[in-house]
Amino acid sequence: MLLFVSAALAGVVSEVPLDVESLGVLVCPVDDSCEEAAAWVTRAQGLGDMPIVRLDLLLERDNGGWTGGSDTRAALVTAVTTAEAAAAKNRWSAVRAAILDAKASLASVRGDVNTQTLFTLWFLDGAAAVVLGDDRGHEYSFRQAAAIAQGQEVKIPPYGEATPSGVPILRAWADERRKLLVGGEGTLALSGPPGTRWSIDGVSAGVTASGDEATRVSLLPGNHRIVATRDGSVRSWQGEVPVLAGRTLGVTAVFSPTETAAWLHARIDEAFDSLQGPPELTSLLSDWAQRHDLAALRLLRVDTSVVAAAPSPTVGPADPLRPAAADGERVDHGDGIPSTYAEEVVVLDEDARDHASSTEERLRVMWFDPTLGRFSLDGGPVLARPDTQPTRFRVGLHLGYAGMMAHHHATVDLGGAWRIGRIAGGPLDLEGRLGLARADAPYNLYAGWVDQQLYHASLGVRWAPSWDVAPFVAAGPELYVPVAFGARVSTGAQIRIERRWLAVVEVHGGWLDQGPGWGAGLSVGRMY
Repeated sequence: MLLFVSAALAGVVSEVPLDVESLGVLVCPVDDSCEEAAAWVTRAQGLGDMPIVRLDLLLERDNGGWTGGSDTRAALVTAVTTAEAAAAKNRWSAVRAAILDAKASLASVRGDVNTQTLFTLWFLDGAAAVVLGDDRGHEYSFRQAAAIAQGQEVKIPPYGEATPSGVPILRAWADERRKLLVGGEGTLALSGPPGTRWSIDGVSAGVTASGDEATRVSLLPGNHRIVATRDGSVRSWQGEVPVLAGRTLGVTAVFSPTETAAWLHARIDEAFDSLQGPPELTSLLSDWAQRHDLAALRLLRVDTSVVAAAPSPTVGPADPLRPAAADGERVDHGDGIPSTYAEEVVVLDEDARDHASSTEERLRVMWFDPTLGRFSLDGGPVLARPDTQPTRFRVGLHLGYAGMMAHHHATVDLGGAWRIGRIAGGPLDLEGRLGLARADAPYNLYAGWVDQQLYHASLGVRWAPSWDVAPFVAAGPELYVPVAFGARVSTGAQIRIERRWLAVVEVHGGWLDQGPGWGAGLSVGRMY
């Protein structure tokens, strides 16, 4: 069973561009089937050119953003950048206003924040306090900036060093940083489930090897931003923790069992049958949609079923008292393996039953409203795929008739086609043929050419709807060596037989360098 999540309007994931109108996210338990299923859904009628990505990769990349309320990481970066620009112009009231906006945004960000962003926020907060003479003082902000830097290479933001305000800012920063370093360090003991990855103020702090062994990190005193993530978890664990000089603080990350990717996938699966979901599921989907400014989520699932084309009888065990001679002597029934008549009956029956069923995959669509937290069925058509192998190319034999330059020709061509895309709900193929043409009389258009035998080649594009019985159109250049060159347009009807064979009846007309040409033909091809 495969699941898809489609976000209608916009999205941010993996390498998908930010301006896409629709986004499909593929979730499949078997990795080998993902590419084939995604390719089929992309080509399916009614879905358009929706990009497809895997949901487990989305969750891994998006880890830390699935939280109550919207993720305001972009707003945080914008506010800090605004504060830097104002500081460079010595507009400290504007710096203070931008820093207040940045702090409000920081409180809503769930995952990691860049070390430089955090440092700039607190440094400019302290610098504004120095210049504006804030009664709260600048000590806490400058010490926070120094604690976050913790030996990292950070850039002091521009604030006009050549101006009178630059001297007191630098003096106050150097004084508070020295006091913090003299005070010594504290220790964090980080523990969580095995495989938990830790980061502190945007810097990786290691991985928990086992549940009983804590990861110990020495830090300068202050409040530090701790983020913990692990594989399979939808949401990260995050907290602001205090560190005191000479003391040890134990921190334990606890991940909710209802916030794992496996739990999320299972609940989405159940929602297709009941159109209901627990509050944890609707909250996760609503939060994610809100964070990416999505008005609705489009959920798709491919159901796989085996369709039996004939009954499957069961042959009971042989009677142990029945003499072996009753089955007759063993003879060769044509396969080189001697067997009795009864054994041959069983073998033929088993072979028939092996080919008496087919696999069918049907696409179901459901909508989720992030505002109301409700699921509803999609009103569009249910798409069906009768086999699991996408058609990529076709090879076949073409027999035909062609008329040109007052001659009649019998043609035999080997042909091939390669799927290059879809237009208006139907496949578009690049098609070519190469073969022989036999004229009813010798040509005498060229000196020395008195033969009836010509060599034929053509290349073009072909389009037909995705129906078992459908019309088609094709066009492209055509060459008869050595007598004529031009182009032709073909049309006719095609029939798909047992999903893999294609029979085509066509008529064609065109213009060659010696005049008009026309003809008809029949071809049979095998699709792969």
